[in-house]
Amino acid sequence: MSKKIKISKLAIVIFLTVLIWVWADLSLEETHPVSTATIVIGRAKPNLWVSFPQGSSIDVNEIILKGPASVVNNIERAINNDPSKLVFPLLIEQFDIDKAGEYKLPVSSIIKQSIWIKESGLSIDTCDPCEVQVNVVALSEREIDVRCYDEQELPIELESPQKVKMYVPSNWGGTTARVVLSYEDKQRAIKQAIDKKPHIVLPNGQKKEADTAVAIKLSPQENMPERKKVEDATLGYVLSENLLKGQYNIVVDNLPDILTIEIYSTPEAKAEYESQLYQVLLFVKEDDIKETVENKFVRREVYYTLPEDFVRTDQIKLADKKVEAHFTVTPVEPPEITP
Repeated sequence: MSKKIKISKLAIVIFLTVLIWVWADLSLEETHPVSTATIVIGRAKPNLWVSFPQGSSIDVNEIILKGPASVVNNIERAINNDPSKLVFPLLIEQFDIDKAGEYKLPVSSIIKQSIWIKESGLSIDTCDPCEVQVNVVALSEREIDVRCYDEQELPIELESPQKVKMYVPSNWGGTTARVVLSYEDKQRAIKQAIDKKPHIVLPNGQKKEADTAVAIKLSPQENMPERKKVEDATLGYVLSENLLKGQYNIVVDNLPDILTIEIYSTPEAKAEYESQLYQVLLFVKEDDIKETVENKFVRREVYYTLPEDFVRTDQIKLADKKVEAHFTVTPVEPPEITP
């Protein structure tokens, strides 16, 4: 009997010891700094557009997490295993925001809504920044025409017109939603319709995507501009009347670069461009003589004589940036006359 009592006492002592250890661990709180966290815009009502002044996300410089030592010691391992734990969605409905306006929200309150934070038992000690500004814009539903473009911003005709219903702000001045197709998208859309979500560009420059996709189908006969090289390009010079009266040497140092021209064009637009007398023009000014003396050479962007009718209809555009000519303008010395 006495042995049973001793064993019971020992079990109680062990239990109490473990309980004290657990209580001590829980009562001992530690802090841990976390950086590179991000707050992103989460779901909102379809008639509200939520954004930060900087865009759809904002960086949090530092969060000081606080909690039991055993939990805090495992924070880094948990983050390394799942970096998405440091992406915190802002759900404005949790802040009872349902009207347009500018709001300042505490960062700690946004982070506390994280499921990971709630389940871990961690609390937020401090945040930098401590609050963020949120802009909420009221939207109204409209039916908008869809326009299709390639990656070079050249328009692509659809086999049949498309419209999409979108929520847009009252001050949005646009009339169409855009779909941008890659080269691979275009090839697939010629064979069969592909689903793409159109987007609009808001007054602050941010893009807003439609909730629903539209079917994009291109005709196999679609005369889409393609990247092409201009053959046998020539350079012309535009001179002032005073320069024409004198005799000057104009030497262009980077002529091969200027005459290597690549364009996005339809076959008809390319043929028209190549048929012109000059594909590139260099404007030469009287001051270029002085600049040649002072700076050794002159820099000036050349002018490409793309046919205007095809430019207006988006059938031709430069594939690369305009080239800057490097040239010199020097007077021609008259020949010596020997008696």
